[in-house]
Amino acid sequence: MEAKEVLNMPWTNVKDWSILSASKEKRNNYFVLEEDVDVFVENLFREVARKLHVSYDELLPILKKENGAFYKLKTSLFWGYEVGYTKNHTQLKELENLLRIPDVSKLDYINSENIMNCLSMYFNLTESERAAFLSAIKAEDSGS
Repeated sequence: MEAKEVLNMPWTNVKDWSILSASKEKRNNYFVLEEDVDVFVENLFREVARKLHVSYDELLPILKKENGAFYKLKTSLFWGYEVGYTKNHTQLKELENLLRIPDVSKLDYINSENIMNCLSMYFNLTESERAAFLSAIKAEDSGS
């Protein structure tokens, strides 16, 4: 798959933020710093690239562009030296709600290059072509 083909895939908001670290401890409270968010996002983007069999360096500009609102809010939230938020802070939750990635949830089981090529072609189809393709596949599966 080529990096630009990712734009044709369905995208989804990142739902699992459980591994986001809170590295700053102050008075027995732990705070998420900008560096924590950056590490989380980089690891997530690298995992997406791996699952899509796309170069991380080629995919990164696309992911950043598609997440413009996320990066804009991140910059405004982390404006000073070691500004941090608790994991359940409202503004951090707003930031979490903005991060989007291509939906790779159904690709976990895919290892075949042929399947990846077919998916790539499928995502390049128009909506009407997809409907016709799915109809043809359904007819083939039912023995028609």
